[in-house]
Amino acid sequence: DIIEARMVRKGTWNKYSTLKRRVTVAVGNALLVSRFPKLGEVYLTYLFDELNRRRDPSNIIAGGVKFIEDALQEAGHLENDGWRHMLGIRAFWRVNPSRVGVHVFATPDDTMNFAEAVWEADRVKGPAKKQKLFIETLPSLKGGPILKVDS
Repeated sequence: DIIEARMVRKGTWNKYSTLKRRVTVAVGNALLVSRFPKLGEVYLTYLFDELNRRRDPSNIIAGGVKFIEDALQEAGHLENDGWRHMLGIRAFWRVNPSRVGVHVFATPDDTMNFAEAVWEADRVKGPAKKQKLFIETLPSLKGGPILKVDS
């Protein structure tokens, strides 16, 4: 979706910019009501839950990570997304049609592995061991994200 959006231009504004702005605003609004912490130097782990295998994993990750980090920064939850503050990033994906979206885990010491991310994402009871944010979206983000925030 992000690649397709970037390829279509209309004057100086394009579908990519519209999509990025929509996601940034929606994530920022969700962060206002969440308990997701303000982050200093941090490792982020992403687990993307997809409806099916239609989209290429690298396209999902590239757009998702960029949009989410920019939204975290704009909302004041991340000072900067540069080398000083982003100590590491790891992304995973899976098919999970019952809950399409992305889980974002913030940890101070290292990124999580796939098994840890899945366990934390699927955890129903008990306190989470990692700071997490779940952003539930429409699969293609057409019409903008529908957010359900868990933190």
